[in-house]
Amino acid sequence: MPPLLCLSRILESIFSFIFGDGDPNADMDQRRVEAAATVTADGDIVYVFPSLQTSAMGTGTAATQIGSKENARLAGLKSLSTADLRVALEAVGVRAMSMFERSELIDEAMAAGIAKLDNGNIVLEPRTSRGSSSSSGGGRGVVIPEPLMEETKPFSVAAGWKKFAAGVLGAVNLGGALYLQQLLSGPAFAGVTLPGYYGFVQASLLLLLGALPFLLTYAVALNVIPAVRFVLNKRENAKIEGRNFLRRKWAEAGRSGDAVISRKLKAAKTMTTDMKVIKPEDVEYTTAKTLADQGINQDDDLLDDFDARLRSSKE
Repeated sequence: MPPLLCLSRILESIFSFIFGDGDPNADMDQRRVEAAATVTADGDIVYVFPSLQTSAMGTGTAATQIGSKENARLAGLKSLSTADLRVALEAVGVRAMSMFERSELIDEAMAAGIAKLDNGNIVLEPRTSRGSSSSSGGGRGVVIPEPLMEETKPFSVAAGWKKFAAGVLGAVNLGGALYLQQLLSGPAFAGVTLPGYYGFVQASLLLLLGALPFLLTYAVALNVIPAVRFVLNKRENAKIEGRNFLRRKWAEAGRSGDAVISRKLKAAKTMTTDMKVIKPEDVEYTTAKTLADQGINQDDDLLDDFDARLRSSKE
């Protein structure tokens, strides 16, 4: 391997050890949209969201792994975040590109006629029926897809020996800076001028005294930043694993055939509506053409007939 390429990879490993390699879930919104589009394209799909309760997640194994029933409930609510709800609403036809509050999104969905409350749950439906889905969950005729999982954040993608080498480099830097500080502040350099070559070395070391604060800051940061990032990574990964656990449990609950869930999914499935397609022969008037081009005479009888139709539509 060429020396320059080897050096660049070593520097990349050091950077990865200190600052990490970015967020693997940065494209999570895009992945949600793609997953929602794939699901809705498969057929007549409905979405059922618990509005203010996470009863399926509030007891047993879920509560034990997350910490407590209350923590499980809060984690469940977080797993149904505004971002998740926004993507689902977009999938069923509600324009929600901005990050609105949850209540505003639901109000918009209600107004659009594609959402309703059923036993304390928010039920969403697609605008059009695209056929029936195959059954894969207790014979309910509703497909429960595999949940979209977040990826845990690695501390560093560098090879193991490279991470070890970067850690050693940080320790050497810190040790060297502390030794240099002790050396320059020692009595051997106080009021003593060494002759010849040793005097040149002494003068060079004294020049480093002005850069000593920077060297100490650099050495400390080289060790503290990875340590702090390691702790934060562990905490964030624990949250990601908790959310992924809840996603798996919700999918399992949907496939379990539980009577309450089956009833809700069945009720949601009946909400699907058909859209009437307007054909050219159904159009009586369009603004794309002039009245003359459409063979419409602008006479009083036509206006009277229009007024009569308008009045009858309001009654």
